Amino acid sequence: MNIPRSLPLRILIVVPFTCLLISATAIFAGVSYNNNRAVAIEMAHTFNELISQHLESYINNTMELMPTLVLNNAQALKKGVLSSDDPLSNSPWLLNQLRQSDQLNFVTLAFNDGGYIAASRPPQNSSTLEIATNLMNDEMHLQGYSLNKQDLPSELHKDIGFYDPRLRPFMRCAITQPQTPCWGKVYQYLEGKKYAISFSRAIRNEQNEPIAVAAVDMSLNRLSEYINKLKLNNQSIAFLFEQDGTLLASTKEDYLVANPLTNTRFTLSNHPNTLLNDLAAFLHLGSSEELIELNNRDYVVTSKDIQLGYGKVWKLAVLQPLDVTISVIKGKTSDTIILILATLLGMIALGAAVTKLIAKPIENISKMALDGALDELEKAPFQHSFIPEVRRLSSSLARLASAQIVSITQLEQRVVQRTTELEKANVRLLALSQKDPLTGIANRRVFDETYRLQWALAQRQQSPIALILCDVDQFKAFNDNYGHQKGDAALIRVASSILKQIKRPTDLLARYGGEEFILVLPQTDEKGAWEIAERIRKAVIAENIPRDDQQNFPYITLSVGFASMVPTLEDDRKSLLSQADQQLYIAKANGRNQSRPRVC
Repeated sequence: MNIPRSLPLRILIVVPFTCLLISATAIFAGVSYNNNRAVAIEMAHTFNELISQHLESYINNTMELMPTLVLNNAQALKKGVLSSDDPLSNSPWLLNQLRQSDQLNFVTLAFNDGGYIAASRPPQNSSTLEIATNLMNDEMHLQGYSLNKQDLPSELHKDIGFYDPRLRPFMRCAITQPQTPCWGKVYQYLEGKKYAISFSRAIRNEQNEPIAVAAVDMSLNRLSEYINKLKLNNQSIAFLFEQDGTLLASTKEDYLVANPLTNTRFTLSNHPNTLLNDLAAFLHLGSSEELIELNNRDYVVTSKDIQLGYGKVWKLAVLQPLDVTISVIKGKTSDTIILILATLLGMIALGAAVTKLIAKPIENISKMALDGALDELEKAPFQHSFIPEVRRLSSSLARLASAQIVSITQLEQRVVQRTTELEKANVRLLALSQKDPLTGIANRRVFDETYRLQWALAQRQQSPIALILCDVDQFKAFNDNYGHQKGDAALIRVASSILKQIKRPTDLLARYGGEEFILVLPQTDEKGAWEIAERIRKAVIAENIPRDDQQNFPYITLSVGFASMVPTLEDDRKSLLSQADQQLYIAKANGRNQSRPRVC
């Protein structure tokens, strides 16, 4: 082997290392500069998509309740649950519906003779509830009343003036298309300067003649308040508007002005702000481009349609100024380049100082040994050194490192094997701790944790959550008659039958007690809970588990209690469980083999 000529270590290390760092720094700076715009567009698009998803989710969760309430009220009036002869008696019903969502402002019944009654959450004072009606005087004045303990009108505290609902947008909309529900156009409340959107439907008698209109409406400022809660940066803009361009909500309050001639909200195309005019033209063309120029400034635009049902479509647009994102990226890039340059100068100075030491290779080998860098030692990094002692030391340590690596590898393999076995045992143990040992379904512990999490989610999203509590009728008598082994077998069949009725992955069936089972049903109102409860009860009957110890039923049956609510932050989840338990008690007391309560 030819031994290389002795060269200054300073040249061998410092010069190539310096050239490499300088080249890397120049390449990094150039690539970063050229990619700033592309990265900025991607970041802005991601930001816009995130905001759009939040807004779409909020709008869907808020608006989907409006058609439900209107259709329920129409059915209730048609079936006589609500009274058309004594409209004021409907106050508790309407107030109960209004309390289901703090985003709604009016739940209304308006009659063909001009009579009007509504549960009201005044837009200018959304913390109070009242009854608004024109039935308490002969002049058809719309008046606001506080509530007594029975949720009926109590004390008069304001008089808005003459009010005929037949002239208002919500009723005119429903009457002009009596066969289908109707989303009204944006209109201004009589009291205050706030604007609203309504959903209404004409109610027809047996002769197919319109007799009344049921409606629900919401103040549009609720949408703007939620958009502003998302805390967009000061220069980002979000718009919500109808298909004709009428503005509904925005991050900027001064965009939500009204046309003084018509007292209606401006559309994008006729808005006094030129930025909105340019945006209207861009959206009208249906361009797929994400980057547009508005008012001599580049914006990344994300737009999407939000389907409200019954033919109603809202449009959402989020605008992010490109220069804002680019400035952030440029600042980060500059900091990185400065850091690299500082590192470069430091490494050059350090290399020059270290290479002055004659024993530097030996120190390096020693440091590798002390640091346990076996992979590096195994490569014998100094076997071609011009110093013979360094070459021999490097080769000896390489052989030692190779043997050590083999030993460590074998030990690591054994550790991995033992770890894998332990993990499998833990998985089996976890599964056993979460399942009921008899029926194989979730146990009480899993129910408690799942219910706590789903309750918190329902509070945050203001969505309904339901519980269904099932009890095997006269199960003690069954056990006494047939013995515990057949009793256990019957419980297993009952659990399997109930489990087959669960269709959604978010629903949970758990064993609650000896012969009691419980279901947690997120996103389920009382009507949905009743349908599932009946399906479960009938499924157990269809299982046809025979018994001869009861005269009423020759097979095993269930008594079922259920309850549903949209929880507020003040509600305790124990209250819903108590309601379901109370309804189970009623089902048992009323003869068993039934579910309580039943949706009207």
